[in-house]
Amino acid sequence: MSHRTLRAVVRRFVALFSLLGAPLVADVESELRSALVGRFALTRGALLSECTDHFTDHKVTAGRVSGGTGTRFEAGELVRIDNVKIGALSGLDVNLTIVEPFLLSFVDGPFTVHEERRCRAQLNFEVPREVRKDRAQSLAAIAAVLERFDDDDAARRGAWNRRARAPFPKDWEKTRVAYGKWKVEHRNELVRAKTEEVLRFAEQALTYMSGDEDYLASFAAGARYRSDSWSSCEAMLTATFSISGSGKNRNGWADGQKVAWATHLARSLQDCLLEVD
Repeated sequence: MSHRTLRAVVRRFVALFSLLGAPLVADVESELRSALVGRFALTRGALLSECTDHFTDHKVTAGRVSGGTGTRFEAGELVRIDNVKIGALSGLDVNLTIVEPFLLSFVDGPFTVHEERRCRAQLNFEVPREVRKDRAQSLAAIAAVLERFDDDDAARRGAWNRRARAPFPKDWEKTRVAYGKWKVEHRNELVRAKTEEVLRFAEQALTYMSGDEDYLASFAAGARYRSDSWSSCEAMLTATFSISGSGKNRNGWADGQKVAWATHLARSLQDCLLEVD
């Protein structure tokens, strides 16, 4: 391609991106971040949050918030604006962290557990390109669902709903210690049970091994072929066997893989045992 042709292609791409408004959208995104990120706001309607590190998704259409799962936070909730992102072709997203923590309660075994959680949400504004490429219109769309303030003190003087995190139960510290010990013991019981299960699985394959040469060759090949890894102890505790590849003798290949998988998993599980105080 000649330099003249290359320059012509580049000019066409520049013209195309100009038509799409990509540079303008990037400028508006930068301006919105400058105006909003780190600021505080009060919600004009209810939000839901899973109260994890994930930003729970909501759709905003014509100033109405919908979607989301988890805990419900009523209008007037104090939030901090973490980020603003505008897509080149679609999407105006605003990430929020709910300032006041939430006390989440759940049952684990014989215990009712209480944890202080950080709650987050993402607002996905369904707005046309004309809005996304215009700072004032984008701010207006956001203002329809969030009342913005420069600091949290100013927000608390507004229509704040005054929600506060629920207190921990009076005996929670004692229960927390007992729960911690139970959790360690329970994990170790699960590890031992899974170890015994997979070793029985391997033993069954070894018990019924054939002396046939093709079987034994395929057994060894299947075992060598096997390569397993697990991302976490939870993955190991729920792991199930499946055959990969194939050999000359189907049964020999399968039994070799079973033994290799089971012994490797049994060894790896020992790293999941926790020390008991």
